[in-house]
Amino acid sequence: MSNDGIDARQNRAGLEHPVIDSDGHWIEYGPHLAKAMRRYGGDAALAGFANFGKRIVNTIASGLAQRLDSRHGQEA
Repeated sequence: MSNDGIDARQNRAGLEHPVIDSDGHWIEYGPHLAKAMRRYGGDAALAGFANFGKRIVNTIASGLAQRLDSRHGQEA
C-alpha cells in the first residue's frame, strides 16, 4: 500500500487498459506496442511509430554539426 492509502494492485485491477513501464525502456515494449499500433491504427499507425524510432536512431548517429544544422537536440 502506498503512503496515500491506495493499493497499486487494486488500482490496476480496476483499469481496462494495460499499464506499461515506459521510462526509457522502449526497447522492451516496442515490439508489443508495434503490434498494438497495427491492430488498432492499421499500417499507417505502425509506419508512424516506426518513423519515430528512426528519428531517434538518426539523431543519435548525427554529429554535432548535423544536429546544429537540423536543430535537433542530443537524444538520451
